[in-house]
Amino acid sequence: VWDTSSGRLLYTLGGEDSEGHTNFVFNVAMHPRDPLCASASHDYTVRVWDLLSGKCIQIICPDPEAQEAPEVELHSAEVSAVAFHPNGELMTSGSYDK
Repeated sequence: VWDTSSGRLLYTLGGEDSEGHTNFVFNVAMHPRDPLCASASHDYTVRVWDLLSGKCIQIICPDPEAQEAPEVELHSAEVSAVAFHPNGELMTSGSYDK
């Protein structure tokens, strides 16, 4: 995530941080109203990020036991797309499995 006024890197969505993706991020979608974004990764997860803090606030993954967020079963393959509905109340994802 970059600051467009300064060109400074604010955060990354992967890497050594335990909150980050463990494989490359294929797609990112900005929430239409709130300072949030969602990222789709080849680690089979979608993660929702608070852009003000840089923290991951929800992980949607194939193993609900592996997260503290509400139990949601999602993809069994790489996630390549994510998008928010224009009203911000719905989010969709696309994967190589479904």
